[in-house]
Amino acid sequence: SQDKRSSADLSMFLWSNPFVPKYLPKLSFIDGVQVNDSYVFFGDGTLVTINMKIGAVTSIQSPFGSRMGFAMTSNNTDRIFIIGGYVKQTDEYYNDIWQYELFLNKWTNLTKTISCREFQSRCEHVAVYDDNKIYVFGGRSRKNFLNDVSIFYLTTKKWNVLKLDKSPPPRSLHSAVMIEKSIIVLGGHNQQTVFNDVNVFDTNT
Repeated sequence: SQDKRSSADLSMFLWSNPFVPKYLPKLSFIDGVQVNDSYVFFGDGTLVTINMKIGAVTSIQSPFGSRMGFAMTSNNTDRIFIIGGYVKQTDEYYNDIWQYELFLNKWTNLTKTISCREFQSRCEHVAVYDDNKIYVFGGRSRKNFLNDVSIFYLTTKKWNVLKLDKSPPPRSLHSAVMIEKSIIVLGGHNQQTVFNDVNVFDTNT
């Protein structure tokens, strides 16, 4: 049956503020992923891990500092990845990939010793993980909006920037999820358009 409670009552029913037994830093320009029983958030150069099952909170500073417009994804078991982004103070865009191993408490720059020239520096892109690969779509570098699909192979530490005959319009600030073997991309914008479309990229083809 339909809920007869007022909107105020329903808001209290849907939202809660769980007790977290440690001070949480104030973060902005933040993104997050779920890894096993934990929620991992990154923003303002700080990685925060919250295990809601046992009420544990940890935080660690990144070796690369604070960024805006980075992409974040995980392998769903023990590693998270921060891809690219932008530093306003230096007007610098990045195309690197940083890996954080939760159980080892360890940061690694996966692209430190390889050439990343084929993968353009960017911000406001999306990234999803599947089968030891990181897929990146779109974003922008200054006013140059992108619509490329790039794949980073974690086993070989190499990029493959796909050359496709047909792609969605260039965009940034969109969203994406991986469902089975398909990447679902929703929305975003460029200098001309705010999008309300849905695009599906089949990673099997």
